[in-house]
Amino acid sequence: MSADTLTFVSSLLALVGVAVGVLIALLPTELTRKRDDYQNIAKIWSIVRYDLLKIRKFCLDESKNIEERLKAGLMEKADRPEEAQLQPVNVGRIVTTTWQIVASSGDFITATDAREIDRLAEIYAYIKMTNEEIDRYIAFYSHFGIITGYAVNVISRIEQHYKDMQSLHTKIAAGIQNFETKMSREIDLYEGKARVQKRILIALIILGWIAFIALVVICFRFLHII
Repeated sequence: MSADTLTFVSSLLALVGVAVGVLIALLPTELTRKRDDYQNIAKIWSIVRYDLLKIRKFCLDESKNIEERLKAGLMEKADRPEEAQLQPVNVGRIVTTTWQIVASSGDFITATDAREIDRLAEIYAYIKMTNEEIDRYIAFYSHFGIITGYAVNVISRIEQHYKDMQSLHTKIAAGIQNFETKMSREIDLYEGKARVQKRILIALIILGWIAFIALVVICFRFLHII
């Protein structure tokens, strides 16, 4: 074999080796990044779904409790109705930090349709409004202390607070119910994308090693020929 041919073949093998090395180094890194992004988006959707389903149950329970108390009456039993004391409904604020997770995730917001982000924002806006209404009710009720049947206007306003809270609880529960299927689909979608990236990653790693081994074998055969 001439010196020129030897130089050419050596250069070609070196070029192929560099190409295989670059392929093994860059493609898995990019695929790993995409897989991690998809897994992160699926995880956020899972957190959102878990949080909202828990909130939906809470709102349904609160709404039912308020409705039953309004039907049964808020005043205790007394010989003289005007001296009966008001028995308040125990209401609790909706505790959640999930919206902050959604709002702070650029990848999630970029990957999610703007209309779905708006639907999420609307649900969490109602949650915020509900908590504000509860705070107003607590501030108003605690200002008066013991309330008897004489305070007709105060009782009427408290009843209105309960009705407003019940209405907000109902809207939140309905909004979450209408969004539940979408959340499940998004989780399945991004978990599926993550699995595909993982399979491609494994396949490329295997192909890269096969190509590397084949290159080594060719090099040994070439050296044997020399």
